[in-house]
Amino acid sequence: MLDRIEVSREGRSRVISVSVEHHDPVMAARIANAVADTYVATRIEARVEAATKATVWLQDRLADLRSSVTQSETAVERYRQRSGLLEGNGSTIISQQLSDLSARLAAARARRVGLESKLERVEAAGEGGWVNMPEALAHPLISDLRAEEYGLNRRLAELGADIGPNYSQRRKLEAQLQRIRADIATEAQRVVVALRREVEVARVEEATVAEALEALTSAVGDLNINQGALRALEREATANQAVLETFLQWLKRTAGVQQLQEADAQVISYAETPLHPSFPKKKLFVALAFIGSLSAAAALALIMESLDRSFRSPRQIERLTGYRGLPVIPAIRGGWFRREDPLKYVLRYPRSSYTEALRSLHAGLAVGGGRARPHSILIASAYPCEGKTTVAACYARVLANQGFSVTLVDADLRHGRAAERFGLSSSVGLAEVLAGDAELETAMQRDPETSLRVVVAGQCRQSPQELLHNGMFAACMGQLRTMNDFVIVDSPPVLAVSDASLIARNLDATVYVTRWGVTSREEARTGLRLLQDAGANIAGVVLNATDLGKYAEFAYGRPHIYKKAMAHYYGG
Repeated sequence: MLDRIEVSREGRSRVISVSVEHHDPVMAARIANAVADTYVATRIEARVEAATKATVWLQDRLADLRSSVTQSETAVERYRQRSGLLEGNGSTIISQQLSDLSARLAAARARRVGLESKLERVEAAGEGGWVNMPEALAHPLISDLRAEEYGLNRRLAELGADIGPNYSQRRKLEAQLQRIRADIATEAQRVVVALRREVEVARVEEATVAEALEALTSAVGDLNINQGALRALEREATANQAVLETFLQWLKRTAGVQQLQEADAQVISYAETPLHPSFPKKKLFVALAFIGSLSAAAALALIMESLDRSFRSPRQIERLTGYRGLPVIPAIRGGWFRREDPLKYVLRYPRSSYTEALRSLHAGLAVGGGRARPHSILIASAYPCEGKTTVAACYARVLANQGFSVTLVDADLRHGRAAERFGLSSSVGLAEVLAGDAELETAMQRDPETSLRVVVAGQCRQSPQELLHNGMFAACMGQLRTMNDFVIVDSPPVLAVSDASLIARNLDATVYVTRWGVTSREEARTGLRLLQDAGANIAGVVLNATDLGKYAEFAYGRPHIYKKAMAHYYGG
């Protein structure tokens, strides 16, 4: 049974999957559900048992913690009493005493300073001025004596107006006035003596309070040491209290878990009776077969690519031949039931990718290699059916349509096709001009669609090599250069006959045409070597009839993006 049950985790989640293999689908579902229910029940029992054990342990531990808290708090209070660190109103008694003595000392010092200031002022006034000092004037007895003095002075003043100075009553009043003034002086002296006594008392009081404050301050140092030990005891008591509270919270949580009795797992979905067997897995075998076939196809494609000996991009041309790769010329795609004529296509769709490629070819020849722009250009290829005649004719038409003076010369004296392609007469052509039977102007015919002039091959009755070797061809090319902006010459295949080698040495540049995916690399290199040995100025190699979709895979690696991006620039 255990071998038939498989329990696994779903990815990185916390979901557990239970699978059971059994020949009976109903029994397989029942076993899987029973395993899941048993697991949930077991988790509930385990959780309740763990909570019960935790509750018992916490209760035992709490008893010890309560005892520790009580002991630590008792130790704090005993130490306070023993060290004199009893608190009142939030601070210790010694701290309160220190504060009170500081306040008393400040008050005593202020009182002493005030009394000394008064005494200095009185002593500076002298005995004669004591009777007029504010302290004497404020004395009740002196005040009464002053009043009597004032009354006697007033009576003397009245007697002085009525009787003479020797009068007996006047003398009696004057004696009484002197006695009162002596009493005032005596009382003023007593006030000064009392002030001096108050100064001495204030000084003694200040010294007493200062001594008490100094003694209490020295006691505070010992108190601070005791407070350090007290703080240590208080921290221990606080820590014990925090641990006790934490354990109380844990006890409440474990008691709640024990009462709830909920499992930490639940069944998300029960197994249903399967409708299809789990083995053999048809989809898996189909997927494996698909992957195997895809791998085999990829291997076959790699083998076919390694066996491909043709050119697929200008970079391959430059790397394998050593010559410059000119712009590629795409293949023209016609409709389902018709085939486009390239000569008409370049006129009907002047903004097509094919026509733009021919313009790019012309621009590449104009700036290629740092040389002067060639005026006479040979279009050659290794073998027939590689598109050199079509390239030459379409290239000439594109140049003529741009306003240039252009003449196309069909130099394939064996199988010339210019007359057929342009719909012209083939009775008089290059062969008659080279044989001396006709003038060059007579052999030149007008293209019915453009301003292009065409010299067809004509009717060759002699050996083409003799006609091309007698010097007339070079003279004919020189005359055409003076009459035109550009002279385009279509030659026979290089590997078929040697005519192209004789023609190439008399022209400014040679464009070598290869067919995309058809022309072999060895044949292309052989034809280029023959032209080079003949003295031809090879301007570059053209990749003709290129499938742009497949070409993008070789050149760019993103064919769909390439085709979509390039489609905006072409009108046909």
